[in-house]
Amino acid sequence: MVEVGWITFHRWFFDSEQAAGALTLPAPEGAEWWHFGPDSPIGPDGLRTGRGRSWAGAGFFADLAAADRVLDDPAAQFPDLPAHSEAFHCLLRPIRFSGDCRWLSGANATLAVAEADPGGPAVVLTSAGYDDMGPEQAARMRDFRENVDRVRAWYDEIDGNIVNGNFATGTDGMTFSLWRSDDALRAGAYGPGLHRAQLDRQKAERLADRTSYTRTRLLRHTGTWDGRDPLIEVA
Repeated sequence: MVEVGWITFHRWFFDSEQAAGALTLPAPEGAEWWHFGPDSPIGPDGLRTGRGRSWAGAGFFADLAAADRVLDDPAAQFPDLPAHSEAFHCLLRPIRFSGDCRWLSGANATLAVAEADPGGPAVVLTSAGYDDMGPEQAARMRDFRENVDRVRAWYDEIDGNIVNGNFATGTDGMTFSLWRSDDALRAGAYGPGLHRAQLDRQKAERLADRTSYTRTRLLRHTGTWDGRDPLIEVA
């Protein structure tokens, strides 16, 4: 079993809408596992459309040097992308994990967290998944998806969250959120507000069969997100 303790995260904003299935992207060199997918809206059927201009990928690495090489020259790692107006790339070190997640279900790998917190900006990755996605689960799954979007809209309104995304990436989705400080993260995620209410609902109603929470430190980055360097806003 390989332990992966480094994650490279990559987000692109393409010039035109891309569809899942039509757009594929090989893993960066050295990655033990790779997730790639769009940030897409919910369609009339209650499912995400799988279409969008904002896409992201996450590579999981056992070796820091391999992850660093990806950040050294991301354009060389991803040479065949559609035309895009911006790109953001960062290196993450997991420091805390809880829950159940299937991100690495297709690899003989397990997530390893750092023995000591290296410090740095706080990025949180979360996931949710279902054991049964049959028609009888449709209302429950739609409820969860709609509230993911509500929480993201609420995050956009509070000062503590800088950027966020929700990317369809294989078996379980992946949300990404960058925070101004650890205190801002604690207030936004666990203080009074919409996210706290949805955490309480999940405990009481089990709207998803499994969820996970991974807190990471952002160690290095390059590029922009929504037209700016988001790290400038970190306290």
